[in-house]
Amino acid sequence: MPFPSAPKNSVSLSTPLEISSKSQEDIKIEKQKNADKWKVAINQGMENASLLVFQALANTTDYGSSLEELLSNQWYECVSEFEDSSQIKSSSPQLMRRYDFTRDFKINLLEGTEIPNPTKFNKDTGKIQEVPITLGMMLSWKDQQSGEFTHPGERLRNTMTNWLPQGKTVLIFPVRNKDTKKIIPYKFDIKIVDDGNLGDTSNKYEWDKYH
Repeated sequence: MPFPSAPKNSVSLSTPLEISSKSQEDIKIEKQKNADKWKVAINQGMENASLLVFQALANTTDYGSSLEELLSNQWYECVSEFEDSSQIKSSSPQLMRRYDFTRDFKINLLEGTEIPNPTKFNKDTGKIQEVPITLGMMLSWKDQQSGEFTHPGERLRNTMTNWLPQGKTVLIFPVRNKDTKKIIPYKFDIKIVDDGNLGDTSNKYEWDKYH
């Protein structure tokens, strides 16, 4: 059967892929450079995301020692409320806030820094494109299978916990709809909890109880 004659309209064809003249060794070197670029970008992205999430928890734009002092004061308020109330169901004090990151999800964490965005190959265009490191990406980031943090958000929680005194841990949970149990986009519960160990102080819930 002969092919049909030319129609009135034609399909939209994609741009032909450019043929690379690079050697396998050149490609290997470029891949390693980009892997290193990704590593640096993610590390800085996690640090910057940690600051923003702590600010969201404390409801402040403070940073550095001022931010830590504010979190410490808020922690002691939670401890006081926990020790004075018989209605609290949790087994230990916890500093918690529910925060909607809808307005903040696309914040570019490398903006204003000297660290360039990493790149990836776009199969549709056949070109290399930059990948902005955003707050939303860091909230749900998980390493590849060979990485240390293979669960969404685990690496950010670990980075934030490393900022805190020993015995304090950060927990971040996506909020779910009570009826459907489906995750509500961009909404998270952020918590600082304590391991309940006494350390070297008479108050087991001290902010800095290990010296």
